[in-house]
Amino acid sequence: MASYTLHITLRDRTTTTRAFAAPVTTIGRRNADITLDDPTVSTRHGELRFEAGTLLFVDVGSSNGSYTPDGQRIGAPLPMEVGSVLCLGDCRLQVQAIERPAPVDSDKTSMLNADQIAALMGESAAAQSARPAPVAARQPALAGASAAPAAAAPVYEPPPAQPAPRAPEPAPQASRPEPAPQASHPDPAPQAPQASRPEPRPSGPTAHDELASLDDAAFPVAFKGLILGAVHGALDLFKGWKQSPPVSFDDVKAPLVSAWSGFFPTIKESTLPLLAISGLMAVLNILAFYVNSLLGIVSLIGLVASVANLFATGAVYLYFLRRELGAPLSAIDAVKHMTKQPVPFLVSLLLAGVVGLVGFIAVLVPGMFLMAFALPVYFVEGRRNLALNRRSLFLFKQDAKRLFLIAVTAGAGFAVLSIVLGIVVGLVPFVGVILTPLVGAVLSAVFGAYAVCLMLELYFDVRARANDGDPEADARANLLD
Repeated sequence: MASYTLHITLRDRTTTTRAFAAPVTTIGRRNADITLDDPTVSTRHGELRFEAGTLLFVDVGSSNGSYTPDGQRIGAPLPMEVGSVLCLGDCRLQVQAIERPAPVDSDKTSMLNADQIAALMGESAAAQSARPAPVAARQPALAGASAAPAAAAPVYEPPPAQPAPRAPEPAPQASRPEPAPQASHPDPAPQAPQASRPEPRPSGPTAHDELASLDDAAFPVAFKGLILGAVHGALDLFKGWKQSPPVSFDDVKAPLVSAWSGFFPTIKESTLPLLAISGLMAVLNILAFYVNSLLGIVSLIGLVASVANLFATGAVYLYFLRRELGAPLSAIDAVKHMTKQPVPFLVSLLLAGVVGLVGFIAVLVPGMFLMAFALPVYFVEGRRNLALNRRSLFLFKQDAKRLFLIAVTAGAGFAVLSIVLGIVVGLVPFVGVILTPLVGAVLSAVFGAYAVCLMLELYFDVRARANDGDPEADARANLLD
């Protein structure tokens, strides 16, 4: 089997050496055989393939391209040899060794079918059983010297008569029809499952699109169906908790850490839209604390801020998605983009939010099913209105136990940190009362932006695990084209 060894240099200059033997090795930023943690590397960037004994690199449509060390962009499949280097973003892959299988001489090789093998085995057995006969013929020939030459000729005459031992051939042929019915007999059995194969098709996104264009008359029915679906999903989650596959600590920790590593380098810019809203409300609340006459005005501003916070959250989603696609957008430009078509976004989020709110009231967990992926679905897949809830419900059910544990862990961490900081800051003399809401506003903005990054991480991960299309291609079609 062909194999090769790569020396991989990552973005932070750490290196590793790995051997591969698969016919196709995928390269990308996540869910790939070779994972490169680099924002300029696409989720599905390229592949290394063995074809006809040649190792090839193929760029599968990456956003920022793949290059040779001299800066040439790789378009067509590139043959790789020992010493060849690929440059993907800030990462480098160098071929250290290639082991190819020994060439096969086709002139000396032939393929035998089952009939020929059976015939040869029959001839071999017949030849072995006939071998003692020539020995018996030689013994009388050795009795006399003058008879030896005359006896030698008859000794080797039987080989031309080898067609006689071929008489056993009909036996395999006669027995051949016996396995034939056995091979054909199971055919009806597989036909039953083949007939039932269309059943898994609803796992695809097209099976859940019927809510994308509901008319007003269907809204109550759709609303009820979504709530009941989310409640049943939550009940199934807890009823089957012990029977469902276990979720390890690493299964929960990995996406939390991965989302933080993607969020932290952008913490200053990605939190700006949310911090502007939460910071303004913190200042107004401080003023209202000292000037009671401002309470009514602050309450009205709070309602406006709630709507503005939806657009700020959408801007953060857009900010991270554009970075994901290799076409970064500043946080300010993301906010401007959100104001270009505010009505479709606001209507879709308000309708989906009402359904999600009822779900949250219904023992909290159904709200997770209905709203966890609503915004990723809006931006990446271009769905609207109640289709956001329906699609979110479908995706959350794909890995409900793990997603629930991740959400609980992240929420509990934020709650504990908020309480601890609130207590510590509140104890500061004189200014503690003023600092507490300000620190809370900063913490709320940071956690909000991190939660956006985490939801996108989980959204892409769930779709990859469920083989649910290509989310990066969907995002390009809806955000870049």
